[in-house]
Amino acid sequence: MRAYPATLVGQTQRLLDEMDEAGIDAAVLMHMDYDYTGERLRVSHWDQLVQLAQVRDRYPDRFILFAAIDPRRGAAGVELLRMAHRELKIAGMGEFAPHFFGFPPNDRERCYPIYRACSDLGLHVAPNTSIVTSMNSRWCDPAYWEDVSNDFPHMNILLTSAGFPHWTDTALALCASKPNVYLDVGDWQTRFSADPVETVLRFVTGALQTDARHKILFGSDHPVYNPTVSEAAWVQVFTQEARRRKLPLSDEDLHLFFSDNAQEFLDMDVPWNAARRSR
Repeated sequence: MRAYPATLVGQTQRLLDEMDEAGIDAAVLMHMDYDYTGERLRVSHWDQLVQLAQVRDRYPDRFILFAAIDPRRGAAGVELLRMAHRELKIAGMGEFAPHFFGFPPNDRERCYPIYRACSDLGLHVAPNTSIVTSMNSRWCDPAYWEDVSNDFPHMNILLTSAGFPHWTDTALALCASKPNVYLDVGDWQTRFSADPVETVLRFVTGALQTDARHKILFGSDHPVYNPTVSEAAWVQVFTQEARRRKLPLSDEDLHLFFSDNAQEFLDMDVPWNAARRSR
């Protein structure tokens, strides 16, 4: 975010410009719950959510809002989630960050009250399942979400980053076998592989040949990865670069990956602009 303008208006316009350049019609806004991580932010957790809701309300056709809740908040966190749903009309919870918590996401005492609220409210959950530098990432193993998916069958779970780089097989197996588990490929632009483009293309093309075909979503984690690759260039990996490397995705594949599967996960009607996507 440091590369973005200082004002919220400036940041929003920059993000919209990048989405337009990439041909992205709609995006999910997520923030992090930093209150228990030792970081001191100038804007409170609730005020961050309010600001993001204002952005969403100004551009309702472009943004969908998720709220991050740290389970260490206890009962207060559950009430905060319910208030965010009631007052800010959030569509899901995320980023849910086990690398911050110090315990696994299938902890029934500390995490399940949040999932029960999400299930009751029809909210979707987007946990991080990737390795995070300088963090205790062992709790991000997607295997922990098998219990959660079984115990909350009506709550959709998006394994963001698809277990990259060490747990991708686990993430894909869960996605293929559990009706309420999805995955995305945000966070694959990193140094964890010698050729991240080849790595992500082979994963996506392979996943689209499995029972996870209708459950794999495009993801970017932008603007975090702006210094690594632009949003437009990341989209082009799956169109132009895929064709150049002889790993092409069919029109049906692109529809599923960029649009249809996201709409299924979100249970929303999100626009898909095929003309822009094919650039």
